[in-house]
Amino acid sequence: MTSILQKNIFLILLFLSGFLSTSQAQDNLSYNIAFETATSKLPQAVIDTLVTRLHTWQDYKIILEGHTDNIGTEAYNQKLSLARVNEIKSILVEHEIETDRIITLASGANKPIADNNSLEGRAKNRRVEILLTTQVLDKALVLEKTKQLNDKLLTLISKRGVTHQINPKIEQIIVAKQGTRINVPANAFDVPKGAKVLLKVTEVFRKSDMILQNLATVSNGHALETGGMIKIEAFADGAPIQLKEGMSLGVEVPTEEIEDEMQLFASEVADDGSINWVQPQPLARRTQYIPPPSLRWNVRVNISDLSTEPTEPLNPNFQKEPRPVDSSFYYQLTARAKELTETPYKNYQRYKTVKGLFGERQVKKSKKDSMDYLVTVQKMIQDVQSKTKGQKRRMQQQLEVLKTYDTYLKTLQKHKEWEVVRDSIYLENLLIVTKYRDLNKMLHYAYALKGNAYYEYWSGIYGTNIMNSREYNSTDFEGEEGDLLLCNKAIADQDTLAVNMIRRQKYKEKLMLALYQTENVEEAYIAHCKYRDYAKYKSIADALNITVDEAIKREHIQKKWEEDSRYLFRMANLGRYINCDFFPSMAPTKLLVRAKLDLPMAVGVTKTMMVFKNYNTVMNARIGIYANSNQCSWSNVPLEEPVKIISIYIDEKEQMHVAIQELNVQKELAALEYKPMTEEEFLRALSGVNDVAMNK
Repeated sequence: MTSILQKNIFLILLFLSGFLSTSQAQDNLSYNIAFETATSKLPQAVIDTLVTRLHTWQDYKIILEGHTDNIGTEAYNQKLSLARVNEIKSILVEHEIETDRIITLASGANKPIADNNSLEGRAKNRRVEILLTTQVLDKALVLEKTKQLNDKLLTLISKRGVTHQINPKIEQIIVAKQGTRINVPANAFDVPKGAKVLLKVTEVFRKSDMILQNLATVSNGHALETGGMIKIEAFADGAPIQLKEGMSLGVEVPTEEIEDEMQLFASEVADDGSINWVQPQPLARRTQYIPPPSLRWNVRVNISDLSTEPTEPLNPNFQKEPRPVDSSFYYQLTARAKELTETPYKNYQRYKTVKGLFGERQVKKSKKDSMDYLVTVQKMIQDVQSKTKGQKRRMQQQLEVLKTYDTYLKTLQKHKEWEVVRDSIYLENLLIVTKYRDLNKMLHYAYALKGNAYYEYWSGIYGTNIMNSREYNSTDFEGEEGDLLLCNKAIADQDTLAVNMIRRQKYKEKLMLALYQTENVEEAYIAHCKYRDYAKYKSIADALNITVDEAIKREHIQKKWEEDSRYLFRMANLGRYINCDFFPSMAPTKLLVRAKLDLPMAVGVTKTMMVFKNYNTVMNARIGIYANSNQCSWSNVPLEEPVKIISIYIDEKEQMHVAIQELNVQKELAALEYKPMTEEEFLRALSGVNDVAMNK
């Protein structure tokens, strides 16, 4: 028997067992159809078995609810469960079951009927449940429509949570988008080596976000005021995971003002996805001050005993040494001109050779030949005289260059003498500024050090070797590693003044925390202020009859630091919302009423909320069981309290209709007026509910 045939028989047996186990109910019949893993397709044998039963279903309404096992992500399983439901629905429609008799629900892996840790259990969970009933299906319809509305609102949120990748082997702190801080202990998760671990943090502080996330602030019918709702989920390679037993995350929720009555509530989720907040637990609180980014740690020093360097003389531009003047060519030209002038016919030949019929013969030159020769000599004399003048001019220019170079050498010598005096003063001053750790002046005076002395000096300052000092020098020790070296050496030497040399704020802070042996920046800063100027703050403290620490706090911290208040708690179970809440004293009990609102019958299922203007509070309306019930209500709400009623429904064409009405609470509320809105229009209108000062 083949593997495929075995699977098909197994599926058919599961399908038939669903029929046999439930067919005795009088009003309702239910069946389970099993699916193979990671698929929404049914074997033909199972389809054939299903079709044979359809003739008995003609008098029933049909609810199809799809399910998966827990393999895969939440989004994937939701999509797969819907695909399985649609597979069954298509078979029913194909065999003439009217679509208005079919209701489809997709529950993903949220409703297992067996243990997902075993193969058999997962096989049972991969199913579509079919409910046949002759009863009114208004509740199921309400749930379906409510889910449709909630899903629509969720799609309007660009990010339902921010995901952070973490290293599960080390302790780390994650700061979420709206300021929630999560401390993740080392080895908090049991995951395979190399697994990609993600932490997803969803923060809900604003009332508009509560509406979009289907979150209200109600505990057993009583209004709460929230300080923030948080959901933390963890995934390893896409699969949801939980913390190890005994492990928990440290969570810090920011708040602008600490409420003494604030408690931590757990979530209790209803069938329609709404949440009731239960099991209140006490919350820890902490208020501290956050220093400004440019907090001044440097120690001001008055260095009055530095020697003044002499005025720098002119530092001439470099000149190349010129070549000496060569006069030999000039004198050669002068002698040649004299010779040609005094003895023009010295080289004149009186006879010349001519050719005739009988060969060559010597004949005496004519007077004309003599005159032509003299003209040639005169031209030679003029040429030599011209060259002589040019050479004389060049010789004079070279002499001027030599004079200029001689002046340059004398000026350069004066500057070198000044450098010797300056360097002597620089070295004296360098000892003083090094003592006070004035980095800018140290960099200035250290240029008097020559060769290896320069690198040996900075090696001592940075606590490194000469070769490394040469490397850091390429950026004048301005790199981050230079600050780290200074910080570590200062900690080892207990050198408080070294803070003046460190450029980056984080290393200044690290040094101060180490020197004053505290993990609290405020404590370190107070101690450092006392170190820098104790007399000043002692005088202020005595005048105001307060302590020196209190004087420093008033002078600096309370005026210039940002106050940071937080609620603190531990979270051991992931994947569900928790809520920092308290019961606000809105009104005396006798003024709490039940407010009723009649909705138009034609709109069907709505999502209707009461949003309080003066409190960070949102209450969902309570509705009747049936779809044709047009009344909703809110219990225990204060009479005359200013609120906004927001109601939403989606028509058969998927068009969203919204009513937003501002009013004061009465027992009978005025009717709402709906108008169609695009998603962008709805989001703009929804932003108006955040008109109360909230935590974030």
